[in-house]
Amino acid sequence: MKTKHLITTLWLCLLGLLLNQVAAQTKLPPDFTEKTRAKYNSQKHKETTFDVFLNTQKYIYEFEQNQANAVSAVYNGCDENTNTPCGNGDFESGLIDDAQWDGAFGQQSLTGTVDFSLLTEGISSGAIGLLTSRQTIVTAGPDETVGALLNRVAPGGSTRALRIGNAAGGEATELISKRFTVTQNQTIINFMYALVLEDPGNGTHTLEGHPSFWVRVINCANGQELANVVNLGNGQNKVFANASDPFFQSFNNGQVAWRDWSCGIINLSAFIGTTVSVQFITEDCDLLPNIGTGGHFGYAYIDNLCGTCVPPGGGALSLARQSDCGQGQICFNYTRQQVNGVFGSVQLNLAIYQNGVLLQTIPSPTLINGSQYCFNINPTAIPGINDGLGGFDYVVTGNFTVNGFVSQIILGNPPTGQSSGQNNDYRIYCINQCCPGRNVVRNPGFEEGNLFFSTAYTYQPNVYPGSVSTGRYGIMTSAQTTTVSPTWDVDCINNGKHLVINGATGTSFTRLAWFQNVTVSRGKTYKFCVDMKNLPQCGFDVKPKVDIQFSVPGFDTNDVVIDVPNGNCNWQNVSQVIVMPAGAGTFTMSIRIYLDETGIGDGNDLAIDNITLVEISQVPQSEVLFNVNFFNVSPTQFSISADPVIPLGRNCSFYWEVEEVNDTGGTVSGTAVYNPPQWWTAPPNTFIGYNGTSTLSGNNPGVFDINKRYRIVYGRWCECEAWNSYAVIVDPLRSGGDPKGIQIIKDDKYVPRPALIGTGVTGTKREARPAQTVHKAPATEEPAGEALSKMKIYPNPVDDILQVNLSAKTTAGKLVVYNLQGVSVNELVVNNGQARLQINTGMLSPGTYIIQYVNDGGEVVAREKFVKLKK
Repeated sequence: MKTKHLITTLWLCLLGLLLNQVAAQTKLPPDFTEKTRAKYNSQKHKETTFDVFLNTQKYIYEFEQNQANAVSAVYNGCDENTNTPCGNGDFESGLIDDAQWDGAFGQQSLTGTVDFSLLTEGISSGAIGLLTSRQTIVTAGPDETVGALLNRVAPGGSTRALRIGNAAGGEATELISKRFTVTQNQTIINFMYALVLEDPGNGTHTLEGHPSFWVRVINCANGQELANVVNLGNGQNKVFANASDPFFQSFNNGQVAWRDWSCGIINLSAFIGTTVSVQFITEDCDLLPNIGTGGHFGYAYIDNLCGTCVPPGGGALSLARQSDCGQGQICFNYTRQQVNGVFGSVQLNLAIYQNGVLLQTIPSPTLINGSQYCFNINPTAIPGINDGLGGFDYVVTGNFTVNGFVSQIILGNPPTGQSSGQNNDYRIYCINQCCPGRNVVRNPGFEEGNLFFSTAYTYQPNVYPGSVSTGRYGIMTSAQTTTVSPTWDVDCINNGKHLVINGATGTSFTRLAWFQNVTVSRGKTYKFCVDMKNLPQCGFDVKPKVDIQFSVPGFDTNDVVIDVPNGNCNWQNVSQVIVMPAGAGTFTMSIRIYLDETGIGDGNDLAIDNITLVEISQVPQSEVLFNVNFFNVSPTQFSISADPVIPLGRNCSFYWEVEEVNDTGGTVSGTAVYNPPQWWTAPPNTFIGYNGTSTLSGNNPGVFDINKRYRIVYGRWCECEAWNSYAVIVDPLRSGGDPKGIQIIKDDKYVPRPALIGTGVTGTKREARPAQTVHKAPATEEPAGEALSKMKIYPNPVDDILQVNLSAKTTAGKLVVYNLQGVSVNELVVNNGQARLQINTGMLSPGTYIIQYVNDGGEVVAREKFVKLKK
């Protein structure tokens, strides 16, 4: 039996002041102190001093009186408003959101159990030594009981957590709960928890009477507790103070058992659609009549609800990589736990679902070394698989064992798996994607048949000679296309099925060939690709001309003529990079492919396959860093050699920009040069022809003024990586007049220009354009300090003809129209003195465009933005 309590003198004083105030508010019986002393003296084992015992009894008396007089405050977690399963689960706001959480508190009964019907509703925060501190937001820092051994917040960057309970023993129970309806997209509730529990030892209390932490889930339909849905380790949902437990650590000679941040899991996959109350509960030790006072405290921290989950001892599990489709692998990285110098083991179970039904669970062996395990996948060999559904979902459970204690990590939400929606984690059949990643297009290769897309053409399900007539389409293999028409020779067995359209000719409109809505993330960059092939006729053959339109403006691809040689699985790939609007969350974007039917003749027949939309990341920042060296340095001028740190690769293109800047970083008018062809040669770049203006001259290295500042920008993008850039300021003025002291400063204020990748139209399947021959267009935003007011345009917005007024002193040059990706979509020659011109925007898709007047010297004289209305 422990006779020494851990509450500090300060806590005792605060507790006494608080409870004396409570007693002053609640009238005590005249003989209350006398009877309490008699009760205290009758105990065989006194776990506290009489003053602490007296104050605790006053608190209990006040609690019971208030409960008797306030029936409406009785707690019932299922009567509260419906919350969300994850809301306010990281507590980073610093507040307990009463729209997400409900609280309660009370006392244990003489049997050592909690009667939840007698708990009082309420959330009360405060210092750790007060009995009334029941649910409290805490900040990072050492725990008040065990000190720096335990941080009050979860690892991994958290700054706040929630403490349930306090360090004042008093047979108290504290609770915080959530009520919500389980959805298929959030069936797994991970959370982190840490415990500080006084350990009374086993001399008086049984283990079940020790301070504890408990997580239970109530079915609100019938009030029953759901069994086997909570796992705090070893399948338990309640943890008792036990300093000898290998996953507890002992403090103060075993008087306190504390558990470092651990992983808890609530698995509600069997209760989709059920409204539940999830309750996190702490209890002090039992109240034992005539034996002890229940003076031992217990409190818990919780954090990262629905967030990162880490078992004690550092175990970890993450998806390493997976094949996109077909026969392949799903691989996981793991880290085994290490507790007191002992390494544990890991065992993984891969559960495969289709239409929400568990088809198969594939176990791994017990892993006692290594750091990665791969499951071999053959979709067609999975028992009960329906290949017509196109794919399946999967969830992996990691069982981490050390010293006989088993913790779990679950990746995914049964039964929808890794992402919302069904049958979309792993595809049964492969298509030839232009870029790796999760394709958000459903039925992208048409292997699932006539599903998940719309079209204005009429479906022809049967295949026979001439079956797909004008205005009809079919889903068929290469062998079937030649059955329909001997000239429709796709010759591409490996591609499986294709969408085949017999387009009309001689009409006055375009017709919708394919349409689908997809879910995309705001602020992300995506790559769209589609393979197309013209299906020729013998005479007067009209080549298909297509438009691809996106509901995100500024990225449409218009008037692409499909014309590739017949046979040999030749396809023409059309691609586009799309930057989604800024913000958080997801939204629905539509993709439409139109077939132009205005041509005169025969043909206009088209095959479509392998439609892809995948999120792509930026080129890594490390790959746009560059070194700057100086040469030909004199008291008046110098030259620059800029050399990327990492060589170009992976079908990448690059971009150089230079301009003089003022002392605030603004571009000095007339000095900016945006990636001219002279700078497309292999690095290092010496900025050939730069002379301090936007007009280059000569073939010698650029010349820079020793009394001016310059910005140097290097950008890069690759076939499957989005634009990224890096900028520095070259500042000789910081050298104090010393030509050898030119300063190079990272330009943190530089705002990167919009991505310069546009539509890619190639003659054969996914043929990459050589990096050095890709034209990089000028910027689509006006640089700071640049005066571009020598051109007026109207009307704006425009439906058809855009009127352009230039100065009467205009010199020869050209007007160039760019979309927001920097791709030139129209050009018009400007003659000397030509002040009025017209640009036909009729074939442009709705969206925002930039029009620039560039003189024959390559200088951007004027720039304006306009909006194209409905086509």
